[in-house]
Amino acid sequence: METVEDLQRALQRRGSDLIIAQGPPAQILIALVWRFGVDEIWYQDEAGTEEAADVAELTAALAASGASSKLHSRSSPTPTPTPTPNSTDHGGASSVQLCPYHGQTLYHLEDLPFTIEEMPLIYTDFRKAVEKGAFVRPLTTTANPAQLPPLPASAAEIRTALQERAAAHSASPAPGAQVGPPTVEALSGSPSPPTDSRAAIQFTGGEAAAWQRLNAYFWERDQLRRYKHTRNGLLGSDYSSKFSPWLANGSLSPRSIVAEVRRYEAERVKNSSTYWLVFELIWRDYFAFLLRKFGSAMFRFEGPMNRYPRWSNDWTRFAAWREGTTGQDFIDANMREIAATGYMSNRGRQNVASFLARDLKVNWLMGAEYFESQLIDYDPASNYGNWTYTVGVGTDPRQDRYFNPEVQSAKYDADARYRLHWLRGSNGSV
Repeated sequence: METVEDLQRALQRRGSDLIIAQGPPAQILIALVWRFGVDEIWYQDEAGTEEAADVAELTAALAASGASSKLHSRSSPTPTPTPTPNSTDHGGASSVQLCPYHGQTLYHLEDLPFTIEEMPLIYTDFRKAVEKGAFVRPLTTTANPAQLPPLPASAAEIRTALQERAAAHSASPAPGAQVGPPTVEALSGSPSPPTDSRAAIQFTGGEAAAWQRLNAYFWERDQLRRYKHTRNGLLGSDYSSKFSPWLANGSLSPRSIVAEVRRYEAERVKNSSTYWLVFELIWRDYFAFLLRKFGSAMFRFEGPMNRYPRWSNDWTRFAAWREGTTGQDFIDANMREIAATGYMSNRGRQNVASFLARDLKVNWLMGAEYFESQLIDYDPASNYGNWTYTVGVGTDPRQDRYFNPEVQSAKYDADARYRLHWLRGSNGSV
């Protein structure tokens, strides 16, 4: 909600606004199409199955409402659809152009040196191929204009349009009747989670907060120069960039980060650490394109590689893992951190995933779904891609990869500071 409100403020400063409405997306968009004579609907083309279902539902709803839709070809790097005739008398529509665009990854889908079907399955092969045969597109210089057109109507008129359309076409309570930012409690049924004083960083949603974090990490505290040597840390705000929550919801783009890395290399230093941050962004691309390649197989028990280890849906063991009461202190500390903050280090995520699947022999999907419910930086490709990779049903060529928590804690938490930090309660009790 902080992210949505930040976007709304940014649009308002430029003379426009953002319609925030609750309800089934297809129904809300249909109401706007008919009330304001919409020609085009632009949306980011996502590979996730639920996102694809949303688009299919919208397409069907347009057809059912009498407004035909045409999907613009995805082969064009910068779609420039020709508007089709429609009624612009604020009362109907005859044809709507659906315009997907690709904006999720560092490398553009159409710039890859291979097709998605031929994508290398091993990360190293993927990375070498894109580093050699692809390029990171430059930032669009006109992406942040000082002035934007206003909305076609006031918030009150838009609210009325949504309510009238819903009342005319649905016997259920009017979808989209609420226009404006809802509270977290109204959306989730529970109040905003409390802030835990032990958290290393207090994340705030939105582009403004994202750039504040980037500027502080790169330029004010000059942490990028040592990123490779600190990235496996567990405690503190600056052992890693912490960009992932803003990347996950689109507040910060990977191309923007790389542009800042290149500026840092020109003005400060170019070393293995500056390269390694880009290296990690390529990992993110790797999982994004794997999801596009494998689709729903990324969410299945057997994973994209169709393997069937012996796992069970043992809810007792799962509950101990989830609550951080397994008795393995390194695992328990990490699980208490994610429960309290919605965040966990990359090192921690690998360890707790390995422990659930390989030590407790519990169905990995239960862990992945718990992460989906908790992580402040959740996105489908990174979450499920990393889980399949770690537990042996994904594309890791080492199917027997195992994270021994005793060895890992001795290496990365030798003084036990991290474990003590999270195994103590917020009131200091152990």
